[in-house]
Amino acid sequence: MAGIVAVTRFCESDGETFTGYVDYIDRDNAARAENSSKYDLFDNYLEYMGNDEKAASDEKQSNLFTRNSDDLSFGDKKQLKEIFKRAQKNESNMWQTVISFDNEYLKLCGVMTENGLIDEGKLMTSSRKAIDKMLENENLSNAVWSAAIHYNTDNIHIHIATVEPIPMREKKQYRQWEKDENGKLKTRINEQGKEVKIPLLDNNGNQVIKESYKGTFKGSSIKVLKSTMQSELENDKDILIQINNLLRGIVSDKKNHSLMYEEEFENDFAKLYEVLKASGVERRYWNYNQKSLADLKPFVFDLSEKFIKRYHEYDYEELTSLLAKKQGIYAISYGGNNRFAENKLYNDKDGLYVRLGNAILKEVQNYDRLIETQKKVVSNASKKLEDKDLRGEAIKELEEAAKQGNVYAQNKLGLMYLKGECVERNVHKAKKFFRQSAQQGNAFGSEMIKNMDLHKNITHDPLIGQAKRDIRRATTALKRSLEHEYASWRNRQSYEELQYEIGRRGEDIEV
Repeated sequence: MAGIVAVTRFCESDGETFTGYVDYIDRDNAARAENSSKYDLFDNYLEYMGNDEKAASDEKQSNLFTRNSDDLSFGDKKQLKEIFKRAQKNESNMWQTVISFDNEYLKLCGVMTENGLIDEGKLMTSSRKAIDKMLENENLSNAVWSAAIHYNTDNIHIHIATVEPIPMREKKQYRQWEKDENGKLKTRINEQGKEVKIPLLDNNGNQVIKESYKGTFKGSSIKVLKSTMQSELENDKDILIQINNLLRGIVSDKKNHSLMYEEEFENDFAKLYEVLKASGVERRYWNYNQKSLADLKPFVFDLSEKFIKRYHEYDYEELTSLLAKKQGIYAISYGGNNRFAENKLYNDKDGLYVRLGNAILKEVQNYDRLIETQKKVVSNASKKLEDKDLRGEAIKELEEAAKQGNVYAQNKLGLMYLKGECVERNVHKAKKFFRQSAQQGNAFGSEMIKNMDLHKNITHDPLIGQAKRDIRRATTALKRSLEHEYASWRNRQSYEELQYEIGRRGEDIEV
């Protein structure tokens, strides 16, 4: 069965069921349970729920509860009884609604323990909101209701009785049908062998027509009752807040980790950047769902999984546990399979892996912007260096850029001080700038430091020629590696720097 089943019936003010309900409002729980057949339109409801072997007298009931109270005092019950009597005198209908629950559903919602104990407070609070929503949908906000929780082995159900002390319901003309002494409709078998109601006839043999307040509830009202009850019991707010907080936390934490600078991720990041640059797709379109980058999705997905495993393994376990629980609740509530967990993790619009993938691609975009900006700074400064009047300004710009971590500026200054170009030659300063570049993982800076350390004791003697050859061999090897193996994005940067310097000057670099 579904997690929640709800049905509503009604009786008119002159019905015995209405009178019976009023008579037993102020009785104790046991008396009401024992005599429920005298006032319960759903006396056979247990049979409907597949529990025909259970007699109503075997059931236990909670205290009566209302819109404003969980446990009516004797005085409260007397007052409620008078309200129902007034409603009956004013010819109000009495509506009886039964909400029945699958006990396994209640357990998943945390309302029932494994040994069958019920959180009555939670059930009553949830019922209040659901009942009021149903009545609001019927324009019965002025109605008064009372309810009780009924217990039995197979399922829990709540019985609700509702009246209008001052009827405001629309009146209509209704055909009347014969009823037995208990107010139930009489039937007969017609010529076609079907069971039909027996019309109530007047002295002239015509069916009696009577004006009465509209009784039947709209189907949408029952749906509102069920959906509100589900929302309240399933504690959507709390569980979904937990789920959304975990999702948001994993994605937001990506901002605290620059993958390009973390040893575990730097090679994957470099490969991703290299492929994106080679794809020819404009930077602004570097996002997870870009069709032209579909081949990259598995790689970004794997990188996302690696990030989760490294930094949020336990958060992810908690998340998947909550998703499974919520999906199970929905399966019982609505029946059949659902894709709640799958959507939260993999949905193309806002699933975890899409959001985290875009956060990673955002870092790649920002890195590309940084590279572009850094190159532009060095390019502008290099043009100024050619003008003696602007040379001092250009050097200050390069030094400021180097201080801010611009590897292109650091390498440019390193070359300038090593060569003595536009500045006084200073090997120590050159080494300082190359070291700053190398510390950021720049291959050219690392190579220059390596060669300068190798030949740190040389002076202007024949060994300089050997140093030149070492650097040329390193440059050639680097070029060959890039042309044939596309080693890494850092080597590629270094190669571009060397090509720029060597191409522009057309001369060797001295150590």
